[in-house]
Amino acid sequence: MRADCVSHAALALIIAFACSSSGAETSGKVSFVREIAPILSDQCLGCHQPSKARGGYRVHAFAAASKSGDSGLMPWIAGDPAKSEILSRLITQDPDDRMPQDAEPLAATQVDLFRRWILEGAVFDGPDPSLGLHQLNPLTPHPSPPSAYKHPFPIQSLVLSPDAKLIYAAGRRELAEVNAVTGRLTRRLTNFPERITSLVLLQDQRRIAVAGGSPGRLGEVRIADLREDVQPTVLLRSADMILALAVSPDSRWIAAGGCDASIRLFDPESGLLKKTLEAHSDWVTWLSFQPDGETLTLVTAGRDKTARAFRVPNGELTGAWLDATDPLMATVATPDGRHALSGGRDKRITRWDFADGKSRGTLKLPAREVLQLHRIDNVLWALLGDGCIHTGKLEQDGKAGEFQPLSVKDDELSSFAVSPDGAVLVAGSRTGRLYRWDLSQPEPKPIALGHPFPKSQ
Repeated sequence: MRADCVSHAALALIIAFACSSSGAETSGKVSFVREIAPILSDQCLGCHQPSKARGGYRVHAFAAASKSGDSGLMPWIAGDPAKSEILSRLITQDPDDRMPQDAEPLAATQVDLFRRWILEGAVFDGPDPSLGLHQLNPLTPHPSPPSAYKHPFPIQSLVLSPDAKLIYAAGRRELAEVNAVTGRLTRRLTNFPERITSLVLLQDQRRIAVAGGSPGRLGEVRIADLREDVQPTVLLRSADMILALAVSPDSRWIAAGGCDASIRLFDPESGLLKKTLEAHSDWVTWLSFQPDGETLTLVTAGRDKTARAFRVPNGELTGAWLDATDPLMATVATPDGRHALSGGRDKRITRWDFADGKSRGTLKLPAREVLQLHRIDNVLWALLGDGCIHTGKLEQDGKAGEFQPLSVKDDELSSFAVSPDGAVLVAGSRTGRLYRWDLSQPEPKPIALGHPFPKSQ
């Protein structure tokens, strides 16, 4: 018996005391789906998921949680809480063994739910033991956003309406709809995940797709109707954050990727998942569609230091660049559709060939992390870690000359969007402000639009 773990005898005494002292116990059996799964998802999934399984133990699905980790000890023995390792870990006083680690111990009522559930036979009451916990948890509305923000909220994602009249900026569990000329807040859209990482507008301009989640707990894509006062519909729920979204130019396809390394292709009209691509081995950080005549290409970037190109919808891999030295954060195809520009923490934008995956050189830009890329025809915009957006013209194969910076004095830009005609650029900053540039001017200057979210007094 391990000296640092609660003994079975001691555990039996604790359980016996709990039974005798609780009086009349709550009637009805404990439900795994309604009561146990939400606790595992909220408190345990961050350290015990497929991509990050501390101690070799995974809880992303009932089938996985029922198996032992590296210790070889069964997490629960149906009908016998005293011999169930998971209960030992929940109540031990040893910080090295207690679950959850790096967090407060579970409340006594939560521990008692586990005890009762095991005592009642550890029954799974869901439809399929292999389903992820996020698929079992009941779909409930997200908490409301703060009525006002105590501190400026960095704007990490935004989109601009095609007519350049409205900006949709991501906040905490909300989107701010802002007049792109005056900066006035016109509406707050809610019922979105804690962190919003990516936004895309669909072609009909009536709907916006919103990706995000909570790290290690939940990933989500919701589609909101901008003209109807209805709750957003859920396109995807996953066990970890969704980091990247892209919509095809005709809005026939939405691609979503994130921390589980998968890329999912959806039909946004039916909401049906049409294809799952598993080529990356780590986070998918960026997605971008490239039409090429009758074909459609999806270019991707990942934390696994690779960039890839896939034919849509069949998912055929048509190119891959495997020589990056650091995680990649953004990628776009070149105007000729035969090369891609990719960059990230390697602090450069590399041009590579779909045909052989070889580098064809780098663009002349400051040595800073590449955070975001966007291309319209032969114009490229690149947001770098210096807090500036750099813009320049490309040749068909992606070669480029000098780039010009768009910057704001005493502020650092953290996201941007460009109107389809390339005439207007809007950007969010790390201090929570919005800015606008009229790119039709010979020397465009930033126009400050202020903070989109209400601030506490």
